[in-house]
Amino acid sequence: MIRRKYDGVLLQKHTDTAFLSLLRYIDAPFVVPIYSIRGHNGESINSVLHWYSAMRTFDAFLTPTESVKDFYLSFASDASTFQTILLGVDLDHFKPMDKHAAKHEVAQMLNKPELVDSPTVGFLSRFQPEKGAGIYIKIAELLPEVCFLLTAPTLNFYAQQRFPPNLIYLSQQPRDRLPYIFNAFDVYCLPSMVGEETFGLAVLEAMACGIPPVVPRLDGLPEVVGDAGVIVPASEYRDEIGSFAGTVCPFAMSEAINGLLNDEERRLKLGEKAAQGARNFTWDATATNLLTLLEKLKKIQRLTTRHRREFPISFAAYLDGNQRSVGYKAILSNVTNLKERPLMRDGYVQTVEEGLALSLLNKGHGTHEVEAVLQHFCGETKAVSVLEKVLGFQEATS
Repeated sequence: MIRRKYDGVLLQKHTDTAFLSLLRYIDAPFVVPIYSIRGHNGESINSVLHWYSAMRTFDAFLTPTESVKDFYLSFASDASTFQTILLGVDLDHFKPMDKHAAKHEVAQMLNKPELVDSPTVGFLSRFQPEKGAGIYIKIAELLPEVCFLLTAPTLNFYAQQRFPPNLIYLSQQPRDRLPYIFNAFDVYCLPSMVGEETFGLAVLEAMACGIPPVVPRLDGLPEVVGDAGVIVPASEYRDEIGSFAGTVCPFAMSEAINGLLNDEERRLKLGEKAAQGARNFTWDATATNLLTLLEKLKKIQRLTTRHRREFPISFAAYLDGNQRSVGYKAILSNVTNLKERPLMRDGYVQTVEEGLALSLLNKGHGTHEVEAVLQHFCGETKAVSVLEKVLGFQEATS
């Protein structure tokens, strides 16, 4: 990779911190996707912050929804580093079909003819507690007259549990059968509370098939669903427990689902909205936006690689005669052999924090590294204002 020349590098995920060392050798913008907000006792967050500290001005994170960006701006101040580009869905593959025909197809697959005429609530994801498996089972118990169709690669430890009779398991299916399965649903239910639910691709695929989703109000799910489904209030934890980022009440989820099943007109209207809304999420748009971002980062790179003038910084104590106390200051020296000085005077007194920031930048430390040091010494609010001032000064004198 070091020997080749690139216009940009797109990583698979932000936890690939082994690639951090390449920032020293590859002179091209790095785009680092964030596909999990929290998770694994802070490991996911720390990976993002590790990348953030090392990133150059022409590198960026890729966030699938604004909620991911907003979450990380509580840790980092440089909003321009986080760029939101929505994910997509294959609209030629996932699209509305005749519901009766889809139900008949799935009923034949399962040898369950009762599926054809039964209201059906679907789940298609990993069947694990944090993805809402236990909540889904409870919802099925609360609505015994409704068929609950579960599609997952494996049941995990739930294979040892006795399911309610209205819950039917369908093992993982080939991609070409997934549109039939989605279209067999009347409602798609994803009660996931995992800290990695940044977007919800399966939700979007269900929407593309014209199926209204019912999801909890967590992270990126509401942004994808919009007004094309039902968003159930959920409790979000400040700190995760296990891999849970919150909790949602199965009674609230069951009421939302039952409300849609008993109101056909509303359900069909939401299904139409879902299919229409899914058209805003295409992989072509994702690719185009990514290329546009890389072009933007290359322009930033060209601007930031200009030579920056380095002014010597010295630090000194001084006696405040009025206050009868010792203070501290940084002195920015305008040392030059040129007849005309870059600045008007020979020296300027700065705050110690400003002098520290300039010194670290002169030594080649990145902007975000300096941000971390300033936050340690003077807190977030002052650190942001100091860094903004210093970077503006550097930009003007480059």
